[in-house]
Amino acid sequence: MQKTDTEKQIFLQLCGEKDRMLLTETEKMSLGDFDRLTYITDFLGFTSYNLKLWNEVSPQFTEQFDCLMRLMEDCDVAEWTDETEGEYHLHDMWLMDFLRNIPKEEIRENLKEVMRRLYKEEGWEFPEQEYML
Repeated sequence: MQKTDTEKQIFLQLCGEKDRMLLTETEKMSLGDFDRLTYITDFLGFTSYNLKLWNEVSPQFTEQFDCLMRLMEDCDVAEWTDETEGEYHLHDMWLMDFLRNIPKEEIRENLKEVMRRLYKEEGWEFPEQEYML
């Protein structure tokens, strides 16, 4: 089994039902879902699977990406390179929601500890209380 397939299988086992349905194409994925799931796979270190998602899923959002590119060309995007407080909050919400939806409690608790470590490595505060985990 290739690394990408292994990462996919592990990630799918972590996913809640809705995300698993999106990733197995049982349910249609929106651009927002794609953004959220690629952020989560990247944050958790599923690099090969993240690239596979980009290669396989992103083509369905070509029109939206083209629209964003035109918007960026029409505006001064130099200020857009830094993440805003709202983006940090959104990313925290995505990660905590993902964690909350892991089907097995033991796996959820183990991943929570991994995420605490990843947050600490980034110099960020783990938002457990804010999202009541």
